[in-house]
Amino acid sequence: MNKFSILRSTALLVLLSIVSVFAYAKTESVPPVGNSTTVQFTISIPDEVSSSISRVDAENEVDFYFKKQDGSDVFLFSVNRVSENLWVNIKDQVGSYQLLDHRGGYIYFVSKTDKSKLKGEDSEKYSAVFSQMDVLIKSIKITE
Repeated sequence: MNKFSILRSTALLVLLSIVSVFAYAKTESVPPVGNSTTVQFTISIPDEVSSSISRVDAENEVDFYFKKQDGSDVFLFSVNRVSENLWVNIKDQVGSYQLLDHRGGYIYFVSKTDKSKLKGEDSEKYSAVFSQMDVLIKSIKITE
């Protein structure tokens, strides 16, 4: 085999791996609860980690948590909406964040944990979820 054939085969395997990851992801639309002011968006959560993640709706934010076997939760990330004026006042205090969108007078951003590991029986599952977190965040699409 020449170098070109090996390179082409490697590129094909990488492409197939990427496609298979997205083929097993499901897109979840996050609807408001009653007259809630929860942020409206879609997110793709791979099936292999979806049972380990819980969601809590709050006013102007949706929080995602890792579900531990003992019933407690560990914060992963939140999708937030704030007015442009409020953003100017808080952006330096938010910590680790990623801007998602800016529309209609609002700033949409993700705030995420920097805790990359857990000790104990949940360590392996948490690592699997944490390793997918950037993929989850990149899949978020604001729909309001």
